[in-house]
Amino acid sequence: CSAGNYLMSSNCFPCEAGMYSTTPGQSFCTDCSAGYYSGWGQSVCMTCAEGSFSSTSSSFCLSCPSGTAPDSYLSSCKSCSAGQYSSKSRTCLSCPNGTYSLYQASRCCQTCDSGEFSNGTVSCKACPAGQYSKNRSSVKCILCEVGTYSSESGSTYCR
Repeated sequence: CSAGNYLMSSNCFPCEAGMYSTTPGQSFCTDCSAGYYSGWGQSVCMTCAEGSFSSTSSSFCLSCPSGTAPDSYLSSCKSCSAGQYSSKSRTCLSCPNGTYSLYQASRCCQTCDSGEFSNGTVSCKACPAGQYSKNRSSVKCILCEVGTYSSESGSTYCR
């Protein structure tokens, strides 16, 4: 029997999908590990594509939905943490500066409002008194110029 097949009662049979055999004349097939898959009569298991996963003995891989990514074993999907997101990238990414994601399993990050800033975390922070941000998605607040002020936090301009 060639690789991808197993020997039983002097007959060769192809390994079932989700299994493989590497050695010719082998009397058994081995299960593909989680994160791998195979079709009928295969001599190796193939790795699941980025953003997908499989259980042991799988003949195919499944894609993780937005807001999740495969775990480190490629055996299931895990939710992205707060401050992260996933959409088409299939991995959890940190929110860009000026945005945030408050909840786990976010598909996208929210934009901070004017008067707020964020360094890509789980929330936006109001600009402190004496500072402002006039644009949405601000990464930092701007100090009021000499002779002007903002007496409240979350200001979008100085007087």
